[in-house]
Amino acid sequence: MSVNAITERRQCACRSRRPLPGRPENALFPRREGSPVMAIYLSMQRVRFSSPDAYEKFTVVFADTRHHLMKLPGFLHLTWWDHPDDRMWFNECSFWASKEALYDWHTDTYHKHAKAWAANGAIMEDIITNFELVGTRLLRICPCCNELQDKVYDLGQEQAVLREQCPNCGFHFPYMTERSRASVSSRTWPWIRPPPTARNRPRHKRTPDSRRSPRGRPPAPDAGGGLTSSMFIPPSPPRHPPKEKKQMTTQETTTGRVYGGSADPAKHEWEPFEWEEPALGRTDVQGEIAVFRPDGTSGNLLAGFWRYHAGAPGASSDGSGSVVWSSPLGDECAVVLEGSATITVKATGKQYEVGPGSIIYEPKGLEQIWDIKGPYFKKFWVIFDGPNPTGAKSDDLIIANVNDNPDTWTPYDFTEPLEGDLTKGELVILRPEGSSGTVLSGLWRSGKGIAGSEPDGTLVTPYTGTLGDETILLLEGEVHVRNDETNEEWDFKAGDLIALPSGVHVTWTSRGPFVKKFWVITKADLPA
Repeated sequence: MSVNAITERRQCACRSRRPLPGRPENALFPRREGSPVMAIYLSMQRVRFSSPDAYEKFTVVFADTRHHLMKLPGFLHLTWWDHPDDRMWFNECSFWASKEALYDWHTDTYHKHAKAWAANGAIMEDIITNFELVGTRLLRICPCCNELQDKVYDLGQEQAVLREQCPNCGFHFPYMTERSRASVSSRTWPWIRPPPTARNRPRHKRTPDSRRSPRGRPPAPDAGGGLTSSMFIPPSPPRHPPKEKKQMTTQETTTGRVYGGSADPAKHEWEPFEWEEPALGRTDVQGEIAVFRPDGTSGNLLAGFWRYHAGAPGASSDGSGSVVWSSPLGDECAVVLEGSATITVKATGKQYEVGPGSIIYEPKGLEQIWDIKGPYFKKFWVIFDGPNPTGAKSDDLIIANVNDNPDTWTPYDFTEPLEGDLTKGELVILRPEGSSGTVLSGLWRSGKGIAGSEPDGTLVTPYTGTLGDETILLLEGEVHVRNDETNEEWDFKAGDLIALPSGVHVTWTSRGPFVKKFWVITKADLPA
């Protein structure tokens, strides 16, 4: 059934107050005899965030929304759903006592600033409509050139419009083809739940299985005309959740395995980051970590994420804070994903401003002070410590950026044990050595006009990782990885993490037109 047909059917049923076919009188909206009918205005949005971290930051920054919404007399409820085939695509439904109540929210000073924040890089696409499908608009912000489009959106031409490129730079916006059916998992904000009152207090104890109303219909108002508390309880997960990309948990052993993961760890994977800090002479707890790669084939290899925000250990109420860190666990290679900070090297007093895209190389034992700026900060990190010291000493950081385009890009020439001499893509080495063993890091790219690539930008690379374990943050494009020893296969896109163990033969296929990655290679042995 089409959206328009559903809308027309709903409107007719509301106007005539006749029961829908197969439904008894008042089955949808039961109420006491003689009680007034409560009008509800429904606003809907479909939002695509610009990065895997943008929605997570959205939940942190917008946690204060509840205090403002609950002051509005016409606000009833707000719920988010994510799409099972695209976790960066969300749908929002908000319920209001009237259209005027929604207008009051859009003119609220806090909401104006919140929308300005969201439009400043957090979202890529926003489709705004209502239950009558009147005045639907499409808002697009190009993540490449920042071109803003705000135009009338014809739902009848949905697929054609979503396939349109950015008129300024030609960026291809992500889109999904039509589905005949789909399931969703709710992301109802638990903080937008009103305090219990006589009109919304639960009348009986609810079980997890009773949270979803029959046949997936929205729960109905109670007999008194108010909303039941079931509208504010997230539904239980689907019985058959969609297949997820293979991801690693901290309990699994990774030695000798190829695997991948997301830059958006699940909530239960985060834990307080506690370590022995020599610079302080004590144990410290600052922020939270989620470990992606707990080990490697040699040396002590760790990789994962660290974040800092209001509510995290050590952080202030606005998400800012100061952290003393001397990288005691080993040499660290990091990429800032969200937020900004000022890093001061204590021995020299040098200061560095870092933000999204900044690459930070920290030698083991270098004392630094990180002044985190709220409300949110997140970085991807790789730490390695080997048994064989190199004798290399450093009293400073190396700072670069994932968007740098240095003149030192060189063809990547290497020798594969089975295939012989190869040239595949081009790279730039940003960190040539570490304090122990082998620590190499930099950027690599393939695509149209780049060494070894096909005319369309595709590049197929047989790879055994003879230099060491490789940990990758995919920055741009899409790749397919096949473990030629186990026949396992993975598909990765920008924002994903990839772990390639040394000595395992894989086939890496970069899909055109362009692929770029941040890589870190580590090995206990000293470089040959």
